[in-house]
Amino acid sequence: MMKYEQSWIQGLKLALAIVIVFGILFRLINLDQKPYWHDETYTSLRISGFKIEEVMQLFDGQIIDVEALRPYQQISPENGAIATIQRLAEEDSQHPPLYFVMVRVWAKRFGSSILSLRSLSALFSILSLPMMYWLCVELFALPLVGWMSMALMATAPIYIRYAQEARPYSLWILLILTTCVALLRAMRQKSATSWGIYAIAMIAALYCHLFSALVLIAHGLYVLTMQRFQLTKGAIAYLISASVATLSFLPWLRIMWISRERLILTTNWAKVPLPFSELVKSWSLNLCHAFISVQSSSLNIPLIGLTAAILLLVASAVYYLQRRTRQAWVLLFALMGITLTTFLLPDLITAGRRSAVDRYFLICYLGIHLTVAYLLTSQIVRNTTNFAQLRLWQLITVVLLSSSILSNVVTLQATTWWGWSEFDVEVAEQINHSHHPLVISDVPFGGIMPIAHRLQPNTKLLLLTEATVDQVQVPKQEFSDMFVYNPSDRLYLSLTQQGNSLKQIYHFKDNTLTISLYHLAPAP
Repeated sequence: MMKYEQSWIQGLKLALAIVIVFGILFRLINLDQKPYWHDETYTSLRISGFKIEEVMQLFDGQIIDVEALRPYQQISPENGAIATIQRLAEEDSQHPPLYFVMVRVWAKRFGSSILSLRSLSALFSILSLPMMYWLCVELFALPLVGWMSMALMATAPIYIRYAQEARPYSLWILLILTTCVALLRAMRQKSATSWGIYAIAMIAALYCHLFSALVLIAHGLYVLTMQRFQLTKGAIAYLISASVATLSFLPWLRIMWISRERLILTTNWAKVPLPFSELVKSWSLNLCHAFISVQSSSLNIPLIGLTAAILLLVASAVYYLQRRTRQAWVLLFALMGITLTTFLLPDLITAGRRSAVDRYFLICYLGIHLTVAYLLTSQIVRNTTNFAQLRLWQLITVVLLSSSILSNVVTLQATTWWGWSEFDVEVAEQINHSHHPLVISDVPFGGIMPIAHRLQPNTKLLLLTEATVDQVQVPKQEFSDMFVYNPSDRLYLSLTQQGNSLKQIYHFKDNTLTISLYHLAPAP
């Protein structure tokens, strides 16, 4: 019987290893296929070291080549890493500089292409897999749970999506896991060195993403709970390490305070109310993306059923974990509870759309996969002598992992992630049908750049700002086609008052934005 169990466990590890290999491949396939969307273009702008005001000099109503925007999407020899940090501090302080400095160093070595920049995120995501295993060993002392966690993480669509995006989130996931491992080791080893490592890991996490403060708070709740709210040596060591990390982050907090007006302006979108039905749909999709890549335009019956099934599995896993292991339950509950409270409650009380953004819940996704991995592994191992129970949990595991793999295969062949920035692809396709087009637009830098990345080199641009939009003049020189991309009311009015005819050839609308493309026939 013992040999049978050993053989079964080894077979399970082999199967999970194959799943993990699939997950690694998913992170590397078609890295440059999806749209280089709004936020990613700002990553490229930051590593270029140029100010947004320097880019806006091109928005002067003069006709330019689309390639004229290229210098602002690649590293510049005249601007070093210090310039990247300065631009973040002045224009985008909500994003600490660690990732952007790292991606600039990477781009200097491997180039500034979309493939190159996204490959760094893929690397961070792949490195997160062994860190997930390490966390499971520290948390559960069960290596098999680590294998299951790696398999779930490897095939989870949410992680694959951010592994293929030139933004800080894959690095942030890696650092969240690192801080958790460092904390558990510090509490176990009780040495100054281990607590020093924890402090360093937390400093790195804070300088990667502002929401690492939630992890720091959750760790504090965990330590205090495990120490039964007594000021033990372990609690004091945590408080010292947390204080060191917080003090080290104060310089960037000061920068955020100085630029608070711009910070408020750039984050106001999160406070714009979203219809409750849309909010619930977003919650459902976000939960499903922990295991299955799905897309739905409405809260329909299949989506509700899938959400209910996953919610039941997660709730069962949390309940099972709470009954079996206090240490793991307290840590994971603190991490998930702090995150849910921070983003769900404000939307429910004052309205908003924070909780519709899946990347804000990456901490929760880690908690979900750890708890579900513990449930699946425990049930499979515990029921090796109960054939019916064993087959049931084997079936659940196989369905879960195979559904993730199959849905990822489909999504990786698609042009977008769940319809994200599909308008960039479709608008660019419309324009690229023309052999010598001109595009007129007064959208901001972050609106035109995703399309510019997909336009043919023969495309000309006429870019405007609010200050120059009333002086727009349709050029007399010959173009095969002239397009007006997402014009403001002022630009539309200015063009039509000059006798130009605008025919809408593309329209996109959801609860966050409206996108239009017009074909312009100049006045006779």
